[in-house]
This record gives sequence, C-alpha cells and structure tokens, in this order.
Amino acid sequence: MISCGYAARAAGRGMCARGVRWALLLLASLAVAPTPAFAGNATVVEAAGVAKQAMDYYKAGEFTMAAELYRRAFRIDPTRPEYLFGLGRSLQNAQKYQDAMLAYESLLALLPATDPWSKKGRNALRELQTTMAALERTLPTKPEVKPEPAPLPVAKPAPEPVKPAPPPEPVAPPTPVKPPPVVVTPVAAPVVVKPVAAPVVVATAPPADPAPRWRTYARWGLLGAGAVAVIAGAAVYGSAASDRSALDGKLAQTQGSYISGISYADATAQAAAIGHKKTAGAVTLALGAAAALGGGALWLTDALQQSAWVPTPTLNGVQWAGRF
Repeated sequence: MISCGYAARAAGRGMCARGVRWALLLLASLAVAPTPAFAGNATVVEAAGVAKQAMDYYKAGEFTMAAELYRRAFRIDPTRPEYLFGLGRSLQNAQKYQDAMLAYESLLALLPATDPWSKKGRNALRELQTTMAALERTLPTKPEVKPEPAPLPVAKPAPEPVKPAPPPEPVAPPTPVKPPPVVVTPVAAPVVVKPVAAPVVVATAPPADPAPRWRTYARWGLLGAGAVAVIAGAAVYGSAASDRSALDGKLAQTQGSYISGISYADATAQAAAIGHKKTAGAVTLALGAAAALGGGALWLTDALQQSAWVPTPTLNGVQWAGRF
C-alpha cells in the first residue's frame, strides 16, 4: 500500500489521495486483466508490439505518445513491469512529474523489494523527487498579504427637515389669438417637360490582344528576307540572261562554216556556267518568294485573330462593333 505521508513529502501538494486512487485503479486493471496462466501468446505478442511502438516514440522524443502506448501495453499484459516503468519514464520526460511519481509508486507497490525493476523504480523515483524539489526552489514565493484593517464606523448626518412646498402661483387666462388672414396664391401653369432623346451610344469593340513578340519578329524577318532573296535571285537570273546573250553573239561570229568568235571548249564551259547561274537565280528567287509568302501568311493570320465582331447592347438595341 502507498504511504500517504511519503507521497505528501514527495509531491508537496497533498497527492496522497490521488496516489491511492491511481493504485486502486491499477490494481483493478490487474484484477480484470488475464493472468499468465490464461493469457495467450497473441496477447503477449500484441503487448510487445505496442511496447515497441512506444519505445520508437520515446526515442523520437514524442514522450506523451510513448506514455499512452506504454499504458496500453501494460493494460494488455500486466505481467511485464517494464511497461509500467516505461510509462513513468515517458511521463517524467514529458514533464508530467506528478503522474510519473504515481506510476513509480504503483510499480514499487506491486513488486517485491528484491525485484530488479523495483530497484530501478526506486532510483527513478529518487531522481524525480530531486527534480521536483529543485523546481520548487526555483518557483517565486508569493508575498504574504496582510489583511486590511476594518474601516472605522462613520457617523451618518442627521436628516434635514423637509420644508413644505410653496403654494402654486395663480395662472393668468390665455390671451385670445386672432387667426391670420388667408392669402390665396395663384398657382403657376404646369411646366411641360419635353422628353429628351436618348443619347447615341457608339459601340466600340474591346482592344485586341497584341500578337506575341516572336510572331512579329518572324513575320517581318520572313518578309524582309524574302524581299532580299527575290531581288538577289532576279539579279542573278538577269546576269545569267545577259551572259547568254553575249555567248550567243560570239557564237554568231562565223567564217564560212566555222565559228570564229569563241572556241568550242570555251563555249561549252560558259554555257554550263550560265546554266548553273540561271538555276541558282531561279532557286534564290523561289526561296525569296516562299519566305515572303510565309511572312504574309503570318501577317494575315495575326490580322484575322485580332479582328472580330462584338455585339454591344445600347439604348436603341444591340449594335455590332468591328475590331481590326
């Protein structure tokens, strides 16, 4: 049985009754719990699993959760005093010193003095009592409040005699008031207000969203590159045509049945060069036209995306506003 004086000296706040209640509740749980002769392996394994979870929470610093799991493990298997010791340790680290003291005292009350867990419980209880004593020394002491002296009786003044009220003064009769003359004011003719025509509301479409910057750059880049390529291709093709005219002029120079203006080898080489030149000019011209068409397509697409017809309600109905 837990000593009331011992618990009072350890807690310092009249914890005897609470310790007895804890011990009785703990003994009642032991009476309800199955004894080792009837407890199955499943109960022991379940309690061991709950105790392992409690140890994991204890190592992680979750002392409140560890205390709840140790209490649950002891309720499942009350034959393991280490679960009750773990409950006391968890409550002590959670700074619930009074509950930890009750757990240690319950452990000491249930085990003989020679049990190893009883020795661990006594050491833990002494450590906890030292910690609680140190905390009580650090707490500020409340100043002694002296009772205030009772106020001295104050003599009440004697009531003054009530003077009789003076008689009411006579009231003069009211003076008759003549009614004012009735003045008839001529009523002016009513003012006819002509309805004002409703203002004309010009519906405007909301501003269009600007095209992305890269599309603008691509559009103007394609148009510019296409124009340059078309001009360059036309120039190359025109130069090839001029060279062909000059070659035809040389081939027209004959002496009898022989061509005297140019040799056969030079004429063949120049004709091939002129052919290559014409091909390059035509390809450049086609590429420039394609680039220009691509730029124009981008410009037309952006223009179509930014244009729209938007219905706008007005006083006279619904008007359609175009956006370009």
